[in-house]
Amino acid sequence: MIYELPGNKVYKVKPLFERLEFQCFCAAALEGIYPAKVYVDDQSHPSSAFLVTRGSWAYMAGNPDNIEFIKSLNEALFSGNLLREGVSSLLISCTPPDWHSKLGQIIQPREPIRMPRLHYTCIEFTYEWPSKVPKGLEIQQIEKNMLENERDELPDDVRCLILSWDDDDPEERKSFGFVAVENGRILSHAVVDCVVGDVGEIGLATDPEFQRRGLATVTSAAAVEYGLNRGLRQLVWDCYEHNIPSVHLAEKLGFKLVNRHDMHFMIFDEFMHNYNLAWFSLETMCYEKTIQVCDTIIKDSEKTPTDIYFILACAFAGLGDSAMAFTNLNNAIERGWSSVKELQNSKEWEYLHGTREWEELLQSISPHSLNSPETKDS
Repeated sequence: MIYELPGNKVYKVKPLFERLEFQCFCAAALEGIYPAKVYVDDQSHPSSAFLVTRGSWAYMAGNPDNIEFIKSLNEALFSGNLLREGVSSLLISCTPPDWHSKLGQIIQPREPIRMPRLHYTCIEFTYEWPSKVPKGLEIQQIEKNMLENERDELPDDVRCLILSWDDDDPEERKSFGFVAVENGRILSHAVVDCVVGDVGEIGLATDPEFQRRGLATVTSAAAVEYGLNRGLRQLVWDCYEHNIPSVHLAEKLGFKLVNRHDMHFMIFDEFMHNYNLAWFSLETMCYEKTIQVCDTIIKDSEKTPTDIYFILACAFAGLGDSAMAFTNLNNAIERGWSSVKELQNSKEWEYLHGTREWEELLQSISPHSLNSPETKDS
């Protein structure tokens, strides 16, 4: 069976989650700083627990061999009665690690998508960022009047940060953030929206149209410097291992790698889950798995996205099967896929670079695709 633990009894599961408290959102939920729902096998003496906060962030702890709890949790997740309305996916962390082997049962019929992550911390900041702000850009601290003025295209993270403030005095607020503004438009933001004691976690995003201009660098730098100067002992940066730009930026700003850990991702919608599973399988060079998932999508979908054929082509290229790689790439191109940049960035096709075959391949894709937006965190 599964029971919701009343808020005033969350302390009962805190020992179970001790090894996950390096993740700020888990720690904040256990401290009552952020709202969370906690489900257990026994309200008086819980031995297995599921905690979910901030929509999609979820945590498993305790006894991973609790068959009845696993079965009940699976049924509750897919009944639609367990999570807040609008939650379409879950990012799950586990302690002890034995839970990882049970996730397939908890979220069946979905297959867990493993997302290896890197956990960085920063306690001293020396990066000189003001001179690196691009011309015409302004770095601004997030304030309440941004919401009151109904600024166009206010990012959700910024809006949620402002709405979380109960106090009008900026000095009394724990959370904070900065934005990069150009001509009145927010192009990038960095928010420290989770603070537990003297530790805060930073999150950031940049409008895809304005990436590679150094906006994330200066916006994040402003937030880190502000946080450490106002009394935080440590800032945390936690990102997907294969998000290379995020990894490089963390290290550029002086963050130090202190931990590697796994999260597992699932989406309730079957098609979207398999679509993401195909991408993540390709990113982690699990080529046979990629082909298997893509074949499932093509078989079960009424209309297959064109980039599924591109993913298939990359997987076959990674396996060294050039014939099938070109067959699927041509299928993608015939269906309208045209991202030359994505093809150029694909490691599976690097063996062709500089060859006549490669140049002919690029020329076969329409020239306007050079300006196509890139497809896809964390």
